[in-house]
Formats: sequence, C-alpha cells, structure tokens
Amino acid sequence: MSHYKSTEHSSKERIVYLYEGINAEDLGASINTQLLGMGYHHAEGSAKNGFYIKGKRVWRILLGAFYKYFKFQVLIEQLNEKTTSLSLIRATTGMSGGLIGINQVKKEVARLSEFLQLL
Repeated sequence: MSHYKSTEHSSKERIVYLYEGINAEDLGASINTQLLGMGYHHAEGSAKNGFYIKGKRVWRILLGAFYKYFKFQVLIEQLNEKTTSLSLIRATTGMSGGLIGINQVKKEVARLSEFLQLL
C-alpha cells in the first residue's frame, strides 16, 4: 500500500513530500532501510533527521565526474495524526564533477523523487 499523498514543494535544493497513514518513526525506518539498500550509508543524525551519502567526497574531487558522490539530508516531521512530511534536501551540488557532475546529481534527485513517491 502506498502512503504517498502529494508533493508539497519542489525546488532545486529541496523537495517536500506528504504521506498519509504512516507515522514519522515508521517512515524514517523505511527510508533508512531503502536507502541503505540503494548503496547509501547513514552518515549522521537519526533516521528522522539525518544525512545519507553515496560515494566518497575525496574520490569525487580527485576523479571528477568519473566517480559518483551524492549527499542528501532527509528530514521527517509528523504534521498531525494522519499526515507526515518528508523533506529531501540536496547537500551537494556536484560542482566538483563539473557539468557532468551537476547533471549526475540532478538525475539522482529525479531517481530518488520517483522512489519516494512509491512509498
């Protein structure tokens, strides 16, 4: 069963999704499990407010677009007893990979956006 309701806000840096029928703790645990399965690791914070990273920044700087590096913040808030908000905040621009790196980050945001709408 999908809990996704709608996209409340969308910009280059932040996308806010609304979910119904799932509380913040369960949504955080689900996101954590799914992102770990996608190759991300939980870098800091909690499942409800934390940073997820895929790749290593040093290798991105050394190899540029030949090495992928993504960093996102996930912020989950319980708005009321039915509705939960999830913010996906881009924490890297991809500039160290040049134009190709910027496009890689944009594509990863689009991929994560599609994934988050299936929850």
